[in-house]
Amino acid sequence: MVTKTPVVENSIPRRFLTKLLRNENGGRRSFTSGGVSFMENLSNYLQKSRLGLIEHCTVDKGGTSNNTSDNGLHKGGRIWVIWDPRLFEVDILDVSVQCIHTLVTDKARKTKFWFTVVYGLNKAAEREPLWNRLRHFYTAVNSPWLVGDDFNIVLASNDRIGGAPITNAEMRPLLQVVQDCELADLGARGAFFTWTNKHEVGTKIYSRIDRMLVNDEWTINFPTSYVHFLPEGMFDHCPALVKFEEEAYGRRAPFKYFNMWSLALEYDSIIRNGWQRKV
Repeated sequence: MVTKTPVVENSIPRRFLTKLLRNENGGRRSFTSGGVSFMENLSNYLQKSRLGLIEHCTVDKGGTSNNTSDNGLHKGGRIWVIWDPRLFEVDILDVSVQCIHTLVTDKARKTKFWFTVVYGLNKAAEREPLWNRLRHFYTAVNSPWLVGDDFNIVLASNDRIGGAPITNAEMRPLLQVVQDCELADLGARGAFFTWTNKHEVGTKIYSRIDRMLVNDEWTINFPTSYVHFLPEGMFDHCPALVKFEEEAYGRRAPFKYFNMWSLALEYDSIIRNGWQRKV
């Protein structure tokens, strides 16, 4: 069960929080990466406007992992992973400045997948250790793998409006990692541009620096999964909600007709008999 309103003080940027939660809609499993909703039983929450200054954050009957200054990794560490152990079992395999690498078990489905939570640093040179770490993880991944979501770098020439023009050199590091690790964009819905500088008209920049990448095993095991980028609201980034399956309830299957059917020798008789049958 999750709440419908954020329990975040002082407009903390949403990229600081990543959660594995139950989706409210029909109990379907989903990920929430962002600051839209917390578990209802989150008893003590963020007390400061910078995650590195948090005094305490506890989750009743829950699990957490972080790369903030609390564990000495990085004074500006900005990743928290929070999950409900009734739904997921999460093994924390690697924690570094720019990512947390996990192995997740969905208890209901009895399936496992790798989930690497990413928050890339601002400068290109600072992100090089992140790319190398992802390549290292790739060598050991042997099942579905989800990687995301704030890479702090664009991947395509149309991923930004405003600001400096996108160059091949800017895109090249992430493009190379995607190729080396055999990853691809998870199908996305909602907002195309996932970050804004919140400036006024004239200096405003929209950019797509958040994305979810998956390997072939993910696509095979979760063929209808997708990421929904929600409105950014008070934050500078759009929260990302990853859904494992298409919500099909309440929909009627569309009528389909294939022209090749008319080539069958018994086509006319089947149609004639169908029209004569009482319904």
